Amino acid sequence: MKLRWITLGAAIAMATAMGVASGLKGWHSTPSFWTAGLNFPGIIAGIWTGILFGESMLVTILVTVLVNWAFYYWTVKGILLLKRRASR
Repeated sequence: MKLRWITLGAAIAMATAMGVASGLKGWHSTPSFWTAGLNFPGIIAGIWTGILFGESMLVTILVTVLVNWAFYYWTVKGILLLKRRASR
């Protein structure tokens, strides 16, 4: 259960950093490109979904957070599983 909250916090922090960077410097700035790259799996799904809902920034950020949360959770869970199997 603790892993879910940690990965959710990481996903929210990454999406917030992306929003702040794009708000301060604009979408086509170096900080925005870096944070979008770090939000890779979620930003693609978020942008596509946001466009479908009339270029809604709220939908873009929400989908980005949810996709990143799932990605981070299953990635960390897989790493922990491999670590547990390797230690046997």
